[in-house]
Formats: sequence, C-alpha cells, structure tokens
Amino acid sequence: RWRASGHRHAGEGARWPRGHGGGALRLALVSEQLGGDPDGAPRRGVIRHVAELARALAGAGHQVRVYTRIGQVDRGQQLAPGVPVEPLSVGPAGQLPDQELRPVADAFAERLAGRWRAGWRPEVVHAHHWLSGLAALEAGRVERVPVAVSYHELDPAGEGRRGAGDGGGRRELERQLGAAVDLVIGQTRAELGELARLGVARGRISLVPTG
Repeated sequence: RWRASGHRHAGEGARWPRGHGGGALRLALVSEQLGGDPDGAPRRGVIRHVAELARALAGAGHQVRVYTRIGQVDRGQQLAPGVPVEPLSVGPAGQLPDQELRPVADAFAERLAGRWRAGWRPEVVHAHHWLSGLAALEAGRVERVPVAVSYHELDPAGEGRRGAGDGGGRRELERQLGAAVDLVIGQTRAELGELARLGVARGRISLVPTG
C-alpha cells in the first residue's frame, strides 16, 4: 500500500535509461481519466495534453502506452497513431469521496504494477494529475521504474480536504507525492513557484512548457 512516510523514490535502485535503437524509450503515460465527460475544464485540458504528448513522443520514435483508470475507451484503442490505451477500470468516475482516495490509488497502483510485470514494462513513467501520480509512484517503486509527475493543477484551496484515509487532505498528499517522485514537471514559471511553495526541491523540478 502507498505510504509517503519514509517512502523511497520510485526509481531508487533503477537508473534513468538512455534509450536504445537511436534513443527510443518505452514510455508509459498514466492519466486518471480519458474520454467520457470529465468534470471541469482543467481535467479536459489534461486529456488534450496527454493526447498531444503521446502523439509527439510516438512521432519521435518512442514506444508509448497510455494507462487510465476510467474512461470510455476499449483495450487496444489508440489515443494517437501507434499509441495504445490500456484501461484498468479502477474506481468510480468523477470526484472521489475522501475515504476513497487512498483505496483507489492503491488499487490503481496494483493494476499498473501487475500489467507491467506481466508484459510490456516501461523504462520511464510520466503521470498526469496528482491521483495518477500516487498510483504511478507505488507501481514504479515495486517495478523499479523512475517516475515523473505533472500536477497540471494543485489543490486550489491550498489546504485540501481532510480525512483522506489517515487524516491527510489533497494538499498533503500532493506535498508527499512531490517529495517522493523522481521528477516533477511544471508547465509555467508560475507553477514552478507553486511547486516550490509546496515543498518540492528545486533541483528536482523541470520546466517543460506546453506546446
């Protein structure tokens, strides 16, 4: 089960790969939701971003697969040319109640790790949105794969809801995630400032503008 206290980095014991076949990598993009009717414009923006990123990475010669816990997609469907989607069907759609945050993240992580262990295993994982990050973090730790996360949006309340399993709200889970993953990717300089205020070490933050 995912616990941030004393948590080792996902890629600890594994090195960031240098690629093969001219620099090509096996890359997993983990996105909580694809397709359907995501709740709110920010989440729709994440879906578009993941699709554009998958298309660009595949176009650069990388092997890319996208993993999602929910969404109206069938296994084998392609998000972009040459990029299959692996739906894992974990938890309900929409905003999760506090008491379901940890159980859903744990279940998502178990499904991810099991899928990678049984077949195609990524060399790098890039998670999108904080809940996807929690799941990718634990699956990456189990399978010794380095994990990067893009939050896209931090808790707008600044404090988060309380009662997420053991008393930690979203803001605290975001903070713990940022301290445990191998790399945090920000899209704007303003976001870099937010990440620093969250407590993410500046040496582990990378600026990668959208587009």
